[in-house]
Amino acid sequence: MYFPRKLELTSAQPDKAAIFKAMELHHTERMKSLYAQAIVSEIIEFPLRQMIHALVTAIAEMFEHQN
Repeated sequence: MYFPRKLELTSAQPDKAAIFKAMELHHTERMKSLYAQAIVSEIIEFPLRQMIHALVTAIAEMFEHQN
C-alpha cells in the first residue's frame, strides 16, 4: 500500500491512528487530483442523472487504477 507521507513509528506496534491518518491524506490527495482534472464548468451543465454517472464513473476508474 502506498502512503504519501512517511510514517514515524516509535514502537514495535504500528500506531493505528497514524496509519489511518496516512490513508486519509492519501485519499484526500487523490480526490483533489480527480476534482482538479474534472471540467466542472461542463459537468454542472449536465442533467443530474448524467452528472452523477460521470462522477461515479470517474471515481470508479480512479479506484480501479490505484496502486
